[in-house]
Amino acid sequence: MLHGHTITRERIAAMEPRIRPYVRHTPVLRVDM
Repeated sequence: MLHGHTITRERIAAMEPRIRPYVRHTPVLRVDM
C-alpha cells in the first residue's frame, strides 16, 4: 500500500473536474466509505 496517497471522498471530489473531460461516460465517483 502507498502510504503517501490517501484516497478520500474530498480528494475524489477535487479530482473529478480534472478527470471529467477525459472520460466519455463519467462514472459515479461517489463511493460509500
